[in-house]
Amino acid sequence: MAKSHPMSTLATSDEAREQTDKYGQSSFVKQMEIVSEKPPTNEHKDLEKSLGSPDNEVIRTEISYRKLLALFTGLALTFFLGAIDDTIIATSLSHIASDFNALDSISWVGTSYLLSMTILHPLYGKLATLFGRKRVLMGAICIFIVGTVLCGVSQNMPMLIISRAITGIGGGGTYSLSFIIISDTFPIRDRGKYMAILAGVFALASISGPLVGGSLSDHLVWRWAFYIKLPLAAIALLVVAYCLDADHTPGSILGKLKRVDWIGAMLLAASVVCILIPTNWGGSKHPWTSPTIISLYVVGVVLLSGFMVYEHRFAAEPIMPFRFFKIRNTCICFLGDIVFGAVYFGGVFYIPLLFQAVHGDSATASGIKLLPALLWNFAASVAAGWIVSLTGKVRPWIILGASILVAGTVLITTLGPNSSRGQEIGYLSIYGVGCGLCFGLYIIGIQASVNEEDQPVITGIHAFAQNIGGAIALPIQNTIMNIVLAKNLQDKVPALGITSIDPTDVGRVDPQFHQQVVEAYTGALQYALIPLCALAGCTFLASLFLKPVILSDRSKKSAPETISNE
Repeated sequence: MAKSHPMSTLATSDEAREQTDKYGQSSFVKQMEIVSEKPPTNEHKDLEKSLGSPDNEVIRTEISYRKLLALFTGLALTFFLGAIDDTIIATSLSHIASDFNALDSISWVGTSYLLSMTILHPLYGKLATLFGRKRVLMGAICIFIVGTVLCGVSQNMPMLIISRAITGIGGGGTYSLSFIIISDTFPIRDRGKYMAILAGVFALASISGPLVGGSLSDHLVWRWAFYIKLPLAAIALLVVAYCLDADHTPGSILGKLKRVDWIGAMLLAASVVCILIPTNWGGSKHPWTSPTIISLYVVGVVLLSGFMVYEHRFAAEPIMPFRFFKIRNTCICFLGDIVFGAVYFGGVFYIPLLFQAVHGDSATASGIKLLPALLWNFAASVAAGWIVSLTGKVRPWIILGASILVAGTVLITTLGPNSSRGQEIGYLSIYGVGCGLCFGLYIIGIQASVNEEDQPVITGIHAFAQNIGGAIALPIQNTIMNIVLAKNLQDKVPALGITSIDPTDVGRVDPQFHQQVVEAYTGALQYALIPLCALAGCTFLASLFLKPVILSDRSKKSAPETISNE
């Protein structure tokens, strides 16, 4: 007889199932049976009224370990696809910039992916609820495949940026749905262990991405950094098709589409784009005081304000319910997600450029030098998940992670041409531990603060916050780097008459000017990393105000986790 494992389900009575649909909850594990229905206790009535939760309680049942293994195989593969796409091109950026002669817009290769991925995260939570996890996940993988093919055949920078945006639409689904399915499946206290598995997959993608991308760029062409993902995507699609049970949801397609907050999604997308474009263009393509930059910022702020008003007052089923932002712990963890995204993606994209421009390393060598950060990221992520599951506490580990993240971020800004290999390994290791601890802890803190029926939506917002940090940080860092680099080159090597230079071309500079160019690049990249220090400091201070919670090993829909008096 096959062994079984306890898993949380969405088993309810017929009446409760109708009520569940009203609040947007989908039954993921289709073979689960109706067990019981229980009214909320008095102590939770006020909370339920404010959160709009239904009355039924989720009851866990059993599923075989064989089924569990198949499920996680599919989830791990799909999550790996979204995660490695963030890192595999990091060490290829210098080659791409050189081929297309477009250093000033190189950050958009990463930003376009993160942007499209980010703005769809909240929407994926709703789509998965209405149309079923399996259908939406398979659709996301197909979009990812199409976008990846287009990236590989891109003939210029605009085509590559657009193709990366298409890939991000699919990548957002693979990322969000993995977390959502785990939230469907396990009680809050056990989730840390299984989030740790995804954290390990994320770390594996972080480790292998720069190495594979750098090696392909050095020995073949950078296009293979995209082509190599296609077989993995095909395997992931087949595994999901055969290993995930279809979760049928009632209602017509038209009726479900009407329930999607399309206006809110479009307002959010338009506002983010209008704010990020001038952030990337300012100081490079256009002066900061130009009408184009100012107009885009004004339009972005107006659209963002319109989004907030619409979500708060008019949206029947908002993609970003404002009631979540009335809870202290969710606000602090959302801030932590934003900062983690900025610090992680900002570091992964710009540290390899530092090694390539300052030390003359190849793309492969710069990826190898990044290994200490990525390996410790993996170890800390897995350790954090298991510690939280064992102790049932998340607050002390978030504070520890945030404090180490501050130290690591400050240290990596000091790396330069005179840094020893020991300093590089040590500083990057501390940075990696901080990123690893923060990666999986914020989502646990967020999910512990809301009811179970809110998990898909809150998980989508978590992914949105994490990726918007990277999407905002990359163009800001690129702007800072270009402005400082131009000034440094004019001050240090006016005889060259240049304001920009590709990292791969630094080694070809006339020897009498080489050291000055290296110093100019070092200063520019260090300034690009400095804003991350301030962000990390802010999230550490905010983490001190988290309310302690004791994570339960039971899966409850009626209330968030118990607040501890410790």
